[in-house]
Amino acid sequence: MTANITRRCRKLSECELMIKPVKDRRTGQFVSKVWLSGKWLAGFGFNIGAVATAKAVPGKLTIALVDCSPPDYRKMVRNARRDKYQIIQVFYVGRNNCIEVFGQCLERAGFFAGDYFMAECSYGLIQITRYADNKRDL
Repeated sequence: MTANITRRCRKLSECELMIKPVKDRRTGQFVSKVWLSGKWLAGFGFNIGAVATAKAVPGKLTIALVDCSPPDYRKMVRNARRDKYQIIQVFYVGRNNCIEVFGQCLERAGFFAGDYFMAECSYGLIQITRYADNKRDL
């Protein structure tokens, strides 16, 4: 099953997918944050407590589940530093599964609050692609 979601929607059992600005606690500057939330995440294997990686290339962010149980955190951290990806864990807010990615990972992807994007989902994998025709690209 593939889901295409642009900006904010109410499909796939109350999903939410957006890029929003948040204030960095350390610097006080506003940074962009990708926020995914809803019961639909569990349908793609992103259950509460699951560990995933977020890897960015210009224009694209890929979130993939870590397929070992229990995960070897020491090895994951070493690989994350070497390959420049972010380790994230699925958590919950209310009754919804949530994933958030922010910081340098999004900067490498070139994602900013207010951008248009598309998400393609399959089991254990979410790929978020930035549209090239955003206002700042014109």
